[in-house]
Amino acid sequence: MRARSPIGGKYDTAVNRDSAYERLQQRAASVAPTSSGPAAALPKA
Repeated sequence: MRARSPIGGKYDTAVNRDSAYERLQQRAASVAPTSSGPAAALPKA
């Protein structure tokens, strides 16, 4: 059925896409926490 469909060839190729979670994890890992971040600006109780 897919072979006869005009868009059947599109779904024959497997694509490994990153999920939004994986992209956010990579972005968070690439940004190193610094001592001048927002947590450092908070007063200690």
